[in-house]
Amino acid sequence: MMGTLRALLSKRELDAKKLSARYEETLHSLQHEVEDEHDAFLLDPGTGPMAYLTADGRILLDGRSWDGTALREATDDEAVGALVSGATKTGLSELLALLPSRPADGTTCPLCRGARRAQPYPGVGPELVCLLCRGRGWVTDALLADAKSTGG
Repeated sequence: MMGTLRALLSKRELDAKKLSARYEETLHSLQHEVEDEHDAFLLDPGTGPMAYLTADGRILLDGRSWDGTALREATDDEAVGALVSGATKTGLSELLALLPSRPADGTTCPLCRGARRAQPYPGVGPELVCLLCRGRGWVTDALLADAKSTGG
């Protein structure tokens, strides 16, 4: 979003209606490009990179309209988060069936209690993809140790 806005502002398009229409046009153009070239559909227009699910099961992130980063395949954590967000925003709860099953050493996430979404600070703000389990609904000792070491 910021990259696209910067580009539009640099062209001196300061009329708000024109700017808004041009921005929307750009987003739709990028969306159609990704959907057509990668046989994908938009999971989450995001507050950040746009997230897509491809027919072959990959999650693609497109940051060109956000921060100028190129289209790329999501990491595991990013893919899980995109599926959880996509299920919420599209109403397609079937997307959650694509998430990894809880391993034998996994336990229910203490932050979201298995709901995959939680408020970053209990009682404050909207629910987002759980920051601890990253939307899985479960954690392992290794994941908890990693979260402690990275401050997550």
